[in-house]
Amino acid sequence: MAGSLTKTKKKRNFIKLLLAIFTLLIVISLMYIFLILPSLRDDIRQEKMAQTREMVDVGLSVLQRYHNMEERGIMSREDAQEEAGQMIRSMHYGDQELDYFWINDFNHEVIVHPFRPDLEGMNVYEYEDPEGFLLFQEFVDISKEKGEGHVSYSWQYYEESDRVEEKLSYVAAFEPWEWIIGTGVYLTEFETIIAERRNIALALIAMFFLVASALIAYYYKGKIIEHELLESEEKYRLIADNTADVISILDLDFRYLYVSPAVFNIKGFTPEEAVLRNLEETMTTDSLKKFFRLFDRQMALEEKGDSETVRKFQLETEEYTKDGSTIWMDSTVTILRDESNKPIGIMAVCKDITNLKEAEKELKYLNEELEKRVDERTAELEWMNKELSAFTYSVSHDLRAPLRSIQGFSEAVLEDHGAGLTEEGIDYLKRVVSASYQMSELIDDLLKLSRVTRQELYYDQVDLSSMVEAHVQYLKENDPQRKVEVLITTSLYVNGDAALLRIALNNLLSNAWKFTSAVDPAWIKFGAMQNNGCKIYFIADNGIGFENKKADKIFNAFQRLHSFQEYPGTGIGLSIVQRIIERHNGRIWCEGEPGNGATFYFTLQG
Repeated sequence: MAGSLTKTKKKRNFIKLLLAIFTLLIVISLMYIFLILPSLRDDIRQEKMAQTREMVDVGLSVLQRYHNMEERGIMSREDAQEEAGQMIRSMHYGDQELDYFWINDFNHEVIVHPFRPDLEGMNVYEYEDPEGFLLFQEFVDISKEKGEGHVSYSWQYYEESDRVEEKLSYVAAFEPWEWIIGTGVYLTEFETIIAERRNIALALIAMFFLVASALIAYYYKGKIIEHELLESEEKYRLIADNTADVISILDLDFRYLYVSPAVFNIKGFTPEEAVLRNLEETMTTDSLKKFFRLFDRQMALEEKGDSETVRKFQLETEEYTKDGSTIWMDSTVTILRDESNKPIGIMAVCKDITNLKEAEKELKYLNEELEKRVDERTAELEWMNKELSAFTYSVSHDLRAPLRSIQGFSEAVLEDHGAGLTEEGIDYLKRVVSASYQMSELIDDLLKLSRVTRQELYYDQVDLSSMVEAHVQYLKENDPQRKVEVLITTSLYVNGDAALLRIALNNLLSNAWKFTSAVDPAWIKFGAMQNNGCKIYFIADNGIGFENKKADKIFNAFQRLHSFQEYPGTGIGLSIVQRIIERHNGRIWCEGEPGNGATFYFTLQG
């Protein structure tokens, strides 16, 4: 009788416990349906927005690397842009390596587009998507105003030209080249991700129910846990069949109790074959050591009573397939516990990340190759610098001696034998002397240009206004008959190399002084202004000016817009100025109008 009452009491307790488990399961299911699922789409959208930002950062790093080589003189801008474009065109990512980058510039011209090569070189200012949205205008507006941002629009689905899907893209400006790089994800792919995550969540709920049921059965019947899990396998198999990731359950002796059917698609084993394998046959040696190290750490926490701090751990493992090859899996390992919180088993949810690892390996290889090429180019540049130094010495030493001879003997003939020469002969000798002096100045300027290119920079705070005042005073003292009004904005400071900046300012001011010699009254201005947060310095005059269409060529060596007889000079001064400004990571440009003067603008990045 007493035994019967005890059995009845146990049965009632079992029923109560079972009802509590089912109630908890229902609550969890309702929370999932009404709380988690509605926010899942937004969560995935945010995740994809973050992913596109990260991938664009990768693309920007590639462009920056080639731009650095351009700045260091290893490559011309044209070559740097060409190789950068080819690199971006070859960079694909994603599970099927279909996701790509494209590039257009601030003038709405497409530079690179892997799946729409017909657009490359085209101005797409008026290009509309099927909804009439001017997407490329939006790319440029966002890049200019914010530097970067997301844009939604309709676009061709990869290589399927007759299929158009809604796309979410992220674009960012690469200011040095005025390029815009972007990448995106199709919103239709969200549904696949949502379905996968929904299946995983449902599978985990089912797992929770089955594991809980097995634990209750173990408590009630006194049977070992693996038998109960095996008896329950059929109850959750249908749900696990719909999960793309491999779900495995092991006991604490690392024997497989269950492996989901997805293992066949990923590794080639049937679930029955996978269950019979041991852990040593599943993973490579290094991955096995990594797994045991993390698992032992968790068990050490269990022994210290500190198991609440870690419920699961994640790791990447290299695992064997049926044909003997290896793949990479991203595994989330969860410790299963009984009702008293005691570990009783292990559940692992594993995702195939082989393509991602291959992409990482390829990117590492590309980076190493790029570094190798940079080292080679650097070595070539050092050799060229040595050759240039030798050439510079040769020019300085070997050319000056004959020039001095030409000057000296010509002047001696004029002085000692001028009375015996005809007027035409005297004129010829004077031209020889003048040309030799001009050649000497040209050698000096060429040497100065060479030194400016190779000279090491010493940065300090520089007062540009004081430098301008000093050189203007020098010009007035050496040409006292000139009446020139000079307006100088005071206290304009910049961080830079004082010696080089003085050379640049002196060249610009000397040009302004020279080209206002035929103007009365003449004026020269030095000042600064702000444009989009950038400080721009300028030197302006009301001299003879020049045609604006020639502004791009004015900084080239030996480019003269006026004859030597009208305005003496070597034609190298502005080339020296440009090199100095560029070595300060700045930019110089000019505007002019015949008879109405010229203005030279420049920026400096100290």
